[in-house]
Amino acid sequence: MHARLMLGLLVALVPAAAAAQHAASGAHLPGVHGGVVEDLGPYHAEVVAKGGDLVAYLFDGKMRVVDTAGAKAKATIQAGGKATSIELSPSEPNLLKGSGAFAAGKGTKVVLFLTMPGQKTVQGRFANPE
Repeated sequence: MHARLMLGLLVALVPAAAAAQHAASGAHLPGVHGGVVEDLGPYHAEVVAKGGDLVAYLFDGKMRVVDTAGAKAKATIQAGGKATSIELSPSEPNLLKGSGAFAAGKGTKVVLFLTMPGQKTVQGRFANPE
């Protein structure tokens, strides 16, 4: 009986612990700029797409600003049934900015590819809440 109780508690607590860890990582949290914070390799990013502009705010694992100098980034934007790829340029202090022929709105999906100096390319997926 004791073993069944322990097994039941373990089964109940593991998903809760995983969810708490994911939430603590900063992923899927509302960002302060109107986007949603998602994982981007070892980083977190908040992506905001409005009209034909896209801005990504880059943070470390503790949500501290990460300098984007020397970073290279590309994004594929799915908006209005059409996919568009753009280059993003670093902007101080922790921004990556780009624009293109797309009309972002609520539900726009973005795949962001980021290469920091001396590191491998990482990617993250984002959905525009606005």
